Amino acid sequence: MSVKIFFCQCFLLELYLYLTKYLSDMAKEVKIEHKKWERIHDFEDYVTIWKYDSRKSMVNPYEVEIKYKSPKKQSKKVVDED
Repeated sequence: MSVKIFFCQCFLLELYLYLTKYLSDMAKEVKIEHKKWERIHDFEDYVTIWKYDSRKSMVNPYEVEIKYKSPKKQSKKVVDED
């Protein structure tokens, strides 16, 4: 009985070593293409620029820039009380 358990343990160890080597070789072959991109959202009062870089994060932006638009000057009517 102990011989069967020993061979079973050896087989499982060999299988584990083979799979870890195979998976590590597959991970080396996969090359990730790094990209940079921006998303610009234009609102009534401001503009947001979301900057992404796949080297830093695949999902989240690494920088968000908010640019406020200058307020429009409204001319006031001047009434003379003469």
